[in-house]
Amino acid sequence: MAVGDVRRPSDVIDTSTPLYAKLLGAAWSQLAEPIRSFHAETPLEARGRMRVVNGPGLAARALIRLLRLPAASTSAEVHLRVDRERGGERWCRTFNGVRVTTWQRTRAANSLIERFGLFEIKFRLASENGGLRYRQTVASIQIGALRVRLPEAIAPAIEGFERSCGRGCIDVQVSVRWPPAGLILAYDGAIHFENRPA
Repeated sequence: MAVGDVRRPSDVIDTSTPLYAKLLGAAWSQLAEPIRSFHAETPLEARGRMRVVNGPGLAARALIRLLRLPAASTSAEVHLRVDRERGGERWCRTFNGVRVTTWQRTRAANSLIERFGLFEIKFRLASENGGLRYRQTVASIQIGALRVRLPEAIAPAIEGFERSCGRGCIDVQVSVRWPPAGLILAYDGAIHFENRPA
């Protein structure tokens, strides 16, 4: 599911510097080389297999269906393509054929903004022992020009971490929680990106 976003002059980023390098500043050099390589160039294609976990409750299952999120799997076939788009990056992920598309950009220094449907999540990126930590700071709903910040009691909570698992390989861990329901979705596993598209 993807809802169009209006591009504004303030959303335009410096395309001469990779988005993540711009966000991390001096901490960019502290990342393991495979992670820097992964985030340095677009377009990028990567493939791998991941374990996908769905939350056990009725609310979690309802949200998974409503948002068209991937079903649980012990070894989901994953494909990722990242393209430069809308002044930022378009991330298209598929899990066993189920597509999840988001748009990433920056509006202010040190803040990564990721858009999924009506949801807009703001992250602070940090280098951690050579890996990359995604720390959520704000969750909002945006409809057109209207953006409403969600209180923590009802806001989705997303955590992510990437670490090197060898040359051209990144180990990814992501969890999505919603306070009223607990865990909604989690996935983890390795993706390989040695061959970049022309």
